[in-house]
Amino acid sequence: MMEQTQEYRSKQSRFGVGAGLLGVFCIVASATVLAGCFDTGTAGPQDDQEGYWDLPDCDLDPSYLVSGGTGFDGIPSLLNPEMVGSSELGQIGYLEEDHRVIGVVVDGKALAYPLSALWYHEIVNLNQGGNQLVVTHSSLSGSSRVFHRSAVAGAPFGVSGFLYKNNLLFFDRVEAPSLWAQMTSDARCGPLLGSNLSPYPFVEATWAGWKALHPNTLVMGIASAGPALWGSSPYGNYEDIPEFLFDDAMPPADTRLPPKERVLGIPIGSQGGVAFSFTSFAEAGSLAVAHGAVGGRGLVVFWRGDLEGASAFWAEADGETLTFSVQDGSVVDQETGTNWSFTGVGSGGPLDGVQLEPVAEATVAYWGAWAAFYPGTDVGGIG
Repeated sequence: MMEQTQEYRSKQSRFGVGAGLLGVFCIVASATVLAGCFDTGTAGPQDDQEGYWDLPDCDLDPSYLVSGGTGFDGIPSLLNPEMVGSSELGQIGYLEEDHRVIGVVVDGKALAYPLSALWYHEIVNLNQGGNQLVVTHSSLSGSSRVFHRSAVAGAPFGVSGFLYKNNLLFFDRVEAPSLWAQMTSDARCGPLLGSNLSPYPFVEATWAGWKALHPNTLVMGIASAGPALWGSSPYGNYEDIPEFLFDDAMPPADTRLPPKERVLGIPIGSQGGVAFSFTSFAEAGSLAVAHGAVGGRGLVVFWRGDLEGASAFWAEADGETLTFSVQDGSVVDQETGTNWSFTGVGSGGPLDGVQLEPVAEATVAYWGAWAAFYPGTDVGGIG
């Protein structure tokens, strides 16, 4: 353990990672008994529940499982944080125009959850207009996903302190909890083993870009931060170097793309999928499209360089599969000549006002992390 701890601290120094956030490195020897690596003295509000720390019946390969040593709730999740308007500068002073945000539209309201705040929380539970959702960001795998909480009857989620292939494992706050994997959206330990969370569509883009799409958006206000230093990364230059923090807990690298290349991935089954490179999109121009197929259904991905974001939709409207291209600075479908916005709304043609169905499973992540979970992934072409 001493050698492992020294190696971890060496990686912390190289990456500029904040030791106070990630804690002490601990390799889990067995995936069937997780309690051994938790410090229950620093546990959250559930530490008095019988059996809370004992999570048998796991479907996790122990060679890919590590812990930051923080224990359950060592990284504090949020529940319904204060949301403020984009003009309330006193509440959003931590937020820069080029900071990335997870943007969702819930019950007609645009909501933004900045990564520069989620670095310190990773989980935000929100209740909006009858929707019970959880917004998740795994800092070490660079992955963002949003889910319905219906699989756990609306119970909120918290950060477990464990990582699987450098990806967030989170737990539900019920009497007999389960442990869930963010990248695969399923329960990997506990009573709900094998159950799945239903994904909710989102866009990851810059704060400036999200505001351009939704000028009336609300965003997390600093009043919800507590002692956290929102806006300053506890991970230093982690995004700019190829290694993952726990590189030894990763499968062999897929070298088709750089490990920290940001991709939009859509899973196909449990092992395959298709992923689109943000760099390839950017090289294609300020406006670009890509096509793919999942389960026999065609999909399209729209890219806007000014947003540094991509949005995925099922390429179907009015019973017809559509093919899209960029023409004279607009995205147009070849079948009807309708123009299409980044948000998937048709205009100026036969499909005026039609909303394409978002691909809710679409995930933003570092390529190395995505490929670790979906090794059969195809790298999608642009255009």
